[in-house]
Parts: sequence; structure tokens; C-alpha cells
Amino acid sequence: MRGIELEFTPPSRIRGAHPQTLWGYLVTESPKLQYRRELLPSREGELLALDWYDFRTEGPLLVVQHGLEGSSRAPYVRRLADQASRAGMGVVALNARGCGGSPNETLQSYHASWTADLEVVVETLAERFPGRPLFLVGYSLGGSQFGNYLGRCASRVPATVRGAYLISAPIALDRAIGTLDRGWNKMYTTKFLGSLGRKMLGKAVRHPEHRWRALRAAFAGTVANFDEVWTAPVHGFENAEDYYVRSSCASVLEKIRVPVVFLNAEDDPVVPWGAVDGEWLDSNPRVQLMRTRLGGHVGFVDETTPRWLEQQILAQIELWNRGLPDS
Repeated sequence: MRGIELEFTPPSRIRGAHPQTLWGYLVTESPKLQYRRELLPSREGELLALDWYDFRTEGPLLVVQHGLEGSSRAPYVRRLADQASRAGMGVVALNARGCGGSPNETLQSYHASWTADLEVVVETLAERFPGRPLFLVGYSLGGSQFGNYLGRCASRVPATVRGAYLISAPIALDRAIGTLDRGWNKMYTTKFLGSLGRKMLGKAVRHPEHRWRALRAAFAGTVANFDEVWTAPVHGFENAEDYYVRSSCASVLEKIRVPVVFLNAEDDPVVPWGAVDGEWLDSNPRVQLMRTRLGGHVGFVDETTPRWLEQQILAQIELWNRGLPDS
């Protein structure tokens, strides 16, 4: 089994994959933050919502991307922003198109390999703060997006991007899909599709030429069906299978030029271990896999360390910022 196993001890009452996942999202205390919102135009003129916390003009800047149908208000984003601020780092939390109250007037929204908006944001930050170190942090689908960005746009990634820490992200998307539509995972599917469905009803109104496709997507029933009906054809893929294969960052890991850490739990109920551990990890020494036996999906609720996940992320970023080798 590839990857470095980290010391992680969950409480006895929160040892299962689903308890860890749900506890980390619903129960673990998350600070209330006052963001300062900035709307940045995309290349097509769509307004991208950036939420700044503890705005600083010096020191490391964390660029944080949430997971599927999350936002800058997601508990895991707020916990990281709070801890990063305490460590003297600035934070800008991104909201994917249509997420976090951000506008989404275009037909396209976002998906696992949607990198155009990330390019605009990172390039803008690099130009705005020349010489300031930037660190990318992505959760779940957001981690897949950053992995794709660093690989597919490798020659255009600003030199000030010093590293990326990606949590519970699928590396081989085609090996993860279907998991959400089985067993207890259907509770996550219900949440995701409920949010996506409401957005599809809005798209049916704004884009009448795609009304029937949007309505079919609004009542897709499974994530795979949603991707077949909407994500794939709207974003230029032949079908859902083609989308999963071509949007897997596994195929572009070898091109990444900055250090990257993937952190995944072996018992992740959403991203199975087979979608993480594979031959693709041998293609680039800059890419490192950290693993825990338990932890769920973006859970990592430790018995003695309330902010275990945030400590792992910030400790690694501090090493990169100081120019030290990985731990």
C-alpha cells in the first residue's frame, strides 16, 4: 500500500467511516467568520465569488477550494481559515460557480477538471501580490480540481505557487463514481442532488434551449445519471464515462511541477481507496500520499487533537514556506 501512514486516533464512539464524516461536518465546532467578498470576472464575464478572511498583504496566502456543492461557509473551510489566521496566514476561500450565493448565469458551472476559473483566480492573485507565496488547499472535488489545474496548466502556474494540500480527493475519478449511489452513501447523494436539482430548475428558466435537459438533470436520481444527462454533454464530454476518465487528475500527475500532498483515509465512504492508491503515484516524486486507516471523508476527528486536520495542513505549508523538505 502506497503512502505514509499518519498517526491518527479517533474516539471510540466515532470510529466508523460515516460517523467520522458526519461528525466532522455537522458536529465539530466551526467558528463564525466575517468574510469580505470580492467578485472577480471570469474569462467569459461570469462573476467568481472570492471570500477573504483576515486580509493580509504579507506572508503566505492560502487559496482554498471547497468540495461538491460546498462553499466558503462549509465547516471545514471555516475551521482552516480560523486556524490559518491564527498562524499568521491570509486566506481567500473560493466559491465555485453557483455556490455560496455566487451568480451563475452561464450554462456551464463546474466539474472535477474545470480549471479555467482557477487559472483566472491564481493568476490574478500572483499579479496582485508579486513574490508572495501562494498555497492551494482543496477538499474532495475541490482537491481534484486543483490536481487537474496543477497538471493541465503546469507551464502557466505562477512561480509563487509553492505547494498544494488536497484532502479526501479522488485521483482516479472513474474508480470512485458509483460509490455515492450505493448503501448508506445514498444520504450524501440526496444532499448533493437536492442542491444540484434546484440549480437545474434555475438553468431551465435562464437557458430555455436546454430546458428539457436541465429538467431531466434536476430529477436524475443518481450522481452518475446527473453526469450523464448534464455534466458530460454541457461541458464537452461524450458521456459520463468519458467525463470520469478525462477528468481524473491521475492522468496529469506526472506534469505537476510543485510539491503536492494528498491526504486520504482508507475507510473514506465517498472516495474508495482504489480511486487514490495506484501506479499514477509513481509518476512524479513531487506528489506524495498521506493516509490514515480511519477518518472518513473530510472527517479526521481525532481523540485528543480537536484541530488534527488543520494542524496537518498548516504544518506542511509551514515546511514548504520555509523551504524545508517534506516531513
